[in-house]
Amino acid sequence: FKESLVNTFVYIGGSTLLITIVGLSLALAVSVGGPAARLSMMAMFLTNLVPIVAVCLIWRFLLHPYGLVTQVLSIFGAERVNWLTDSRFAMPVIILVTVWRFAPYFMIVFLAGILAIPNDYYEAARLDGANAWRRFWAITIPLLSPTIFFVVVVSALMSARIFLMPYIITGGGPGNSTRVLSMLIYETGF
Repeated sequence: FKESLVNTFVYIGGSTLLITIVGLSLALAVSVGGPAARLSMMAMFLTNLVPIVAVCLIWRFLLHPYGLVTQVLSIFGAERVNWLTDSRFAMPVIILVTVWRFAPYFMIVFLAGILAIPNDYYEAARLDGANAWRRFWAITIPLLSPTIFFVVVVSALMSARIFLMPYIITGGGPGNSTRVLSMLIYETGF
């Protein structure tokens, strides 16, 4: 139970932090604009349309010791890595798959928050000599704080319900390193 509880908190903390950072970064990149901004936003959001079981099976295939990820890394001289059977890599892999799946959804939430910020604030800051970094910390982050709070709460609640990803990708292993509370409850009950 203690191990599953710790794994659950590690998963919730890691996935919530990374989903928030990656979602905000993607939203900032898309909000800047560019010729392919809308197309790239649509392509990123498609990860939410793929069924979770398909996502898990695809990533399990890609991260197999002889899978595509290992084959691509071997081109650059990297040795074979047991992504799913090494307890050092299993939980970070589950967290990264979660971020890959859900960060584009929260990118849309952040993008809505960024587009709601009046441009007058940025123009006034530019006239006062504020660079892009200063405008981000003094205008964007404070005005996005309700959105950031919403994303953190929703992604943490979503992460607390995790079951399928570790169950399908690693089966809770290796050595219980990815067994979370919902898996323990399921296995104990059945």
